[in-house]
Order: sequence, then structure tokens, then C-alpha cells
Amino acid sequence: SRARENARRAVCMNNLKQIGLAFFMYVEDNDGYFPNFIWRSADNVHWYMALYPYVSPHDMHYWAKILKVFICPSAKDVTSQFTGYVTSAKTYCSYGYNDTIPPNPKAARIKRPTQTLLCCDLIARAGNQAKVRAPRCWYHPDWFCALKDSYKANNDWMVGTWHNGGPNILWVDGHVSWMTEDQLWDGGQNTYFYHE
Repeated sequence: SRARENARRAVCMNNLKQIGLAFFMYVEDNDGYFPNFIWRSADNVHWYMALYPYVSPHDMHYWAKILKVFICPSAKDVTSQFTGYVTSAKTYCSYGYNDTIPPNPKAARIKRPTQTLLCCDLIARAGNQAKVRAPRCWYHPDWFCALKDSYKANNDWMVGTWHNGGPNILWVDGHVSWMTEDQLWDGGQNTYFYHE
């Protein structure tokens, strides 16, 4: 029902607020840098695992709390779809990092923090790797960036839309809001993705 979905949406927004706080504690401890998408390349540890110590430090129910924070209650097929590379550790995450943010991203370099997506609801698909894609291009300035309407049509940009047709979004400045998929897509522009 709509009432139940509104309740799940509120829990999801609270999850993203906690993730936002974890991001900023991480930034403070790491000279102003956000974690890379692949935080530790030797064993393919993803961004969200870098935030684990900031979500529930020194708690007897550490893993239970962490898994709850990184899973939207509206997400489906969590254990089969939202797996990181370290599957033996049950590293599930149903939120996707903005893949246009460049490697070694310094928070202060992002010029429009109130309008730049940091992470949001992620569509359930095996191998999604906990990232969402921008409509037009990835971060590398030398790559050819063609408009890809098929990203949206085929859900290849990985944005989850189960909250009444749109995702909850954590923005770079730490605030959380909801937006329709069409608003975020914005005609295939990178309006809400990385701008240097």
C-alpha cells in the first residue's frame, strides 16, 4: 500500500542520512577526500565498506546494524542481487555511488555540492557493483560522451525507482531528498552528476 511504501521510503531516507554522516566522518579522517568507488583495489573492496567503521563502531550488533543501514527496505532480492565482490563476507548494499565522481575525489573540488548526487537507490541487478551511471558520460574528460537514452529505457544507469517512481538521493553536501526518475534524468543531461 501507499502508506507502507511511504514508511519504507522514510526508513530509506534515514539510511542515506546515516550514510551521509559516515561519508563526512570518513572525509574528515582522510584529508578531505571521499573514498574511491573501489576503495581497496587489491581485493575489490567497494566504497561502502570504507564506511563500515563509521556506521556502527564498537557495537555488539555491528554487522546487523551495518547491513540494515546499507539496504533500502523497498529493495528486492537483496541477497542475490546486491552483492559486493567479497561475497563470503555478505557485503550487501542497495545504494549506488555516482560513477562520474573521479578517482581520489576531494570534497572541496565538487563545485555544486547541493546539486551533485553522491549516492542513491540502486536497481536490483546482478553485477551492479554498487554504482549508478550518469546519463551522458563517465568521469574521464578524454572519453567520448555520447547521449545514451537506452541507459534509462533499459535501466542501465542502475537508478532504483521503487519509491513512487523515483529514488531517494544523498547529495554531496549531505542532505537527502526524493526526486522522480525523469527529473533526475533531466532529458539525458548530467545536471545532477559530477561537475568540476
